[in-house]
Amino acid sequence: MANSSSVTSPRPFSDLNTLWWVAAFALVVFGIKVAMESWIAGVMLIAFGTVVSPHVFSRILVWLSADDPVQVRVLIVLLALASSTYVLFEHTGRIDAAAAESSRVQALADAKAEEAKRAAEAEAKLSAIKADFAENRAAVLAEFAAAVDGKNLAAAQVIRDRFILAIRDPDFDLILNRYVDLKEEVALAETQKANKVRVAELIAQLTSVGAMDYDRAITIYSELVSLEPANKTYQQKLERFTRARDALAAKEAATQAAATAKAERRQKIEEQFSGYDGSHRKFERLIKQSMNDPDSYDHVETKYSDKGSFIRVFCTFRGKNAFGGLVKNTKVADFTIDGTFLQEVE
Repeated sequence: MANSSSVTSPRPFSDLNTLWWVAAFALVVFGIKVAMESWIAGVMLIAFGTVVSPHVFSRILVWLSADDPVQVRVLIVLLALASSTYVLFEHTGRIDAAAAESSRVQALADAKAEEAKRAAEAEAKLSAIKADFAENRAAVLAEFAAAVDGKNLAAAQVIRDRFILAIRDPDFDLILNRYVDLKEEVALAETQKANKVRVAELIAQLTSVGAMDYDRAITIYSELVSLEPANKTYQQKLERFTRARDALAAKEAATQAAATAKAERRQKIEEQFSGYDGSHRKFERLIKQSMNDPDSYDHVETKYSDKGSFIRVFCTFRGKNAFGGLVKNTKVADFTIDGTFLQEVE
């Protein structure tokens, strides 16, 4: 054939073919190892390794009547690695998912089996208890009644716990009701005993309570009232100490409010005066406005008297009179606590 005469088979043992033999062998070996994880990916690598081997690839070229570009075999190797890697992860992922699902199903089955086993054991235990009660009914009832009548709660509870879930017997239920009443009676007696001990402790604590220690006294009497609600003495003392505490708190609050108001009042008065020379700022401006020569004003001294609802300010100063002579003068005026001018006092 004309075309086949133009195709030359690659030399089996040339340097390039030697590299391709190594590459093909590496792909096959890698495929065998990968097959342990995913047989599909392993078969793909072995098939690609076989295809790129010089012996097989040369025959494919002859069959296709094609040349032997190196790029084609490189592309085949890359394609082999990429596709087999994808298939490996996809296949192993599905295998792992299937294994996980199998484990989940097995775990559910094991749980159900364990639950069925426990239910069977519980049923067998109940059946054995029922059989024991049926066989020894008179003795069990007698023992249960004797324990309750003897106020032996521990022994009665053992019998109660053993048979309560397994049997329905009217005589057993009657004794059970007596057991419940006895248990409540014993619990009440123990509570009352504990309360008496606690009351004695609280009364002893009262001896160390100071006359003005209202909070501690209220705490103690509150607990005494809760322990003995019918004790009117405890209730009356609790109310008395509560009223005394509230009265003291109200008195302290009033004292604090008065002190605060006094401090605020004093601050309002002091804010009217100069911190530099003690002059009353507003009164000084009024005096200057009434002087013949305001620039001659020279402050000497300012005092004030607190009149309760207002203050009376005394300002002594020097200044020039209408004849130009420097004279000393004192003016008096009333101001509100907030500093508002009321009147000038002659």
